[in-house]
Amino acid sequence: MTIERDLDVDDLFFETLVERHLTAPGFVRRDWLRDRVRERSTEPGIRFLIIEGVAGTGKSTLLAWLARELVAPAGSEAALTPRYFIRRDGVAPLSSADGRAFLFRVGHQIAVLRPELMDPGVDVHSTMEVDRLGEDAELIGVDIGRLIVSAFRRTALWSRQSVPEVRGRVIGVRIGEVVADLSRANLASLTGQALVEPAARLARLTPDATIWLLIDGIDEIAPATGWSEGETSILDWLTDCQELPANLRVIVTTRPAGDRLAGFLHRKGPQTARLRLDTHQARIEAELTEYAASVLDGAGLGARPGLARAVARRADGVFLYAALWGQGLVRALESGDDKAAESFLDQQVLPEGLDRLYGHLVGQARRVAVRRYGGRLGDDRWAAYYQPLLATLAVTFAPLSPDRLALYLNVPAADVTVLTRALDDLGPILRWDTSQVRFCHNSVTDFLLGAEEGQYWRVEPAPNHLVVARSLIARYGHDWAACDDAYALTYTARHLVSAYEQGTDEERATAVPLLRALLHDVDYGLSKVKAADAGFAGLVADNVAAWHILDPADREGLALSLAKVVLITDGHEALNGTLRYRLDGGDLNARVLALLGDEEVLRRHATPERRRTLAFTAAYAESARIRRLGGVANLERAGEILRTLVDPAFFPEEEPENLSGIYYEFGYLEYLLGDFDAARIWLARSVDVAERRGDRTGVHMTLAVLRRAEFHLGMLAPTEYRAFLDDALGHFAGLPPGPLPDRWTMTLNSHLLELALATDDAALAEARLAILEDSTWLREFARTDARAQDDLITTLRARTALARHDWTAAAELYDKRLRADLEGSPGHREELARDLYDYARALHGAGRTPDAHRALTLAADCPNATGAWLWKPRIHALLRTLPDTTA
Repeated sequence: MTIERDLDVDDLFFETLVERHLTAPGFVRRDWLRDRVRERSTEPGIRFLIIEGVAGTGKSTLLAWLARELVAPAGSEAALTPRYFIRRDGVAPLSSADGRAFLFRVGHQIAVLRPELMDPGVDVHSTMEVDRLGEDAELIGVDIGRLIVSAFRRTALWSRQSVPEVRGRVIGVRIGEVVADLSRANLASLTGQALVEPAARLARLTPDATIWLLIDGIDEIAPATGWSEGETSILDWLTDCQELPANLRVIVTTRPAGDRLAGFLHRKGPQTARLRLDTHQARIEAELTEYAASVLDGAGLGARPGLARAVARRADGVFLYAALWGQGLVRALESGDDKAAESFLDQQVLPEGLDRLYGHLVGQARRVAVRRYGGRLGDDRWAAYYQPLLATLAVTFAPLSPDRLALYLNVPAADVTVLTRALDDLGPILRWDTSQVRFCHNSVTDFLLGAEEGQYWRVEPAPNHLVVARSLIARYGHDWAACDDAYALTYTARHLVSAYEQGTDEERATAVPLLRALLHDVDYGLSKVKAADAGFAGLVADNVAAWHILDPADREGLALSLAKVVLITDGHEALNGTLRYRLDGGDLNARVLALLGDEEVLRRHATPERRRTLAFTAAYAESARIRRLGGVANLERAGEILRTLVDPAFFPEEEPENLSGIYYEFGYLEYLLGDFDAARIWLARSVDVAERRGDRTGVHMTLAVLRRAEFHLGMLAPTEYRAFLDDALGHFAGLPPGPLPDRWTMTLNSHLLELALATDDAALAEARLAILEDSTWLREFARTDARAQDDLITTLRARTALARHDWTAAAELYDKRLRADLEGSPGHREELARDLYDYARALHGAGRTPDAHRALTLAADCPNATGAWLWKPRIHALLRTLPDTTA
């Protein structure tokens, strides 16, 4: 996640970008479109307006203009326009697509525009005057257990003491914990601070005022925009955010909505209006005509209304076409190239549509090359430099400097000037960011990759991915340990995987041995793990992709190489945090864990004093993996492994380092099998060891399992259970962010939602759901196919609907979640019996009693070794109250 700090006001509001859009040559006002935006976004119940248009239709310029226009004429008292641009243009990233960074920035915009709308902050004053203080006494002016510092408000704590005599302790201000890290801030809380609370204050101060939140380029979210898988993107925030106030409207631009927005439209459909630019062709053509006429007039050629209309018709609603046409014309006129200028002025040869304009510009570059170098040599230069340059820019995953391009294209030093000229000739379709070069718009890549057979500019993706990968391997493959090329370490494997996925059988046959050799090279893995842009997660992603590509015979070497990297870097925890929960990495994880405990592997790659500890760590991880597979046989096998780990022969002179964890696993196994008395004994032992070693995290983890079972068995009162959960959450909130605290924070909040369901506390359920929908752990590990079936997220939403007795909504959510579980005999998934029980309650409440009976019958048949024993008394009790309608 990237959070931008210390921005000046112009940067904060993207003023440079907004001004660039609004002062561009030929800028055209779009009053009709502004009015349409106002009209659609203020329809009853609407909170979101999606403006859709293909690449180049002027969406970013429109949003920049709206940032000014929606304020006028009433002024900033009646309207605020916080704005956020994800990209600088059609290609270059500008701002982080991370949800927290977005909220941080727009919240500060509102704070600058209307500071009185933000939380007034914390301003605490304390005065103490004590004449005498005893030896064991303690006097505290301000005592705060946990202070959450708002990103948008002032926090001031004042304490004055006047103590003539002191023998005990006098403390002015004591704070147990200060939380000021936005990466740890709850997203729902941050949304409240940045948007919801200011909107509520605005409604009180200026009832008719509106906050127009403008977001440009939601379809452009990608790792290049400061967001990575597992983090909450702006689109995730839009999809999951709480109900927005009536005076807050969100206006989003995007290319035509496809599958990417399906989850958002499913969740927010009733609150969303859509405005498609392609349905207003006549008005847009008039605007394009006005733009083209202004370009001609500015070039000293007069308005030429016939030509301006022809440009507008050829543009087919795409402003990018008109802009490129104008730039090409001005470039030709300034360079004195009369022939090129005439090609832009002759209505008969004007290309039709953006793709044909790209073809015209590429063809123009080729003609320049042929004229410069002469006939045959010009064609040779094109084939040797221009076309490879186009192909490389089309398939690379990040902008590159000319030096890197020359390096990857293997351009001889004597010919670098040829490459420089090629970049200049292709200038109309390129853009420079400082020293990095890229296409002017993503649609150029689409044009090259989608060209028809026989067109000389056509780029075949797979062979060119291979060309780039081979070049990188040839340059660095002899010594990856010395490689400091971030692009090579981050993307070499990805180029090979892309070549395999997009290639012919022959190209696949070329990619596979290169990928195998690359990932078998331990030095590559070690260098990639150290690279800031790649890291352990990047190496795991490479290996998971390769596992599904390589033949079974090659997978052993893949797993062995990854195991060696883990051993050399002591990366067991990193492996556990990145691979353990990946649904597509189960087999790879199993094999790597087996190798990490293999005596021969440890003998070769670990020092003698570390081997026993490493073998123990691997065996413990393997027992947990097998236990999660479910089924009595697997649980028994996991227990056998654990018993070997507590055998004195393993650590004859001292306790195992993770003895508390082993006892926990024993306790959890007994819990799953239904022997709660045995489970309590093992879990108590786990707590004793953790407390003796000062391991408060281990204590809370173990007690979370024990207290939950005690609550559901009626052995622990709801108030006592709530107190424990709040205390445990406080502990994990104080730990640095990471997979373990993230997972247990999720688990404890899930238990609180479960408590809310058991006590019919709908408000508590809603509050916990808002937190869980922002869970990093759930986003990264618990979703299987985006938002069609979110697994745990869907279950949590269903339980919340059940808590508020919204039977129909709960039943529909469980329909999605449990669809696969309703076929055949019940499986070994933990909590399946409980989910089916809750599903039956929802079905019965919704009037679907026959379906409820079937769900309960399945729940009653769930294997006991899944923890089902805890729920079966309730299942049978509810089953007895329902009429059997299956006869």
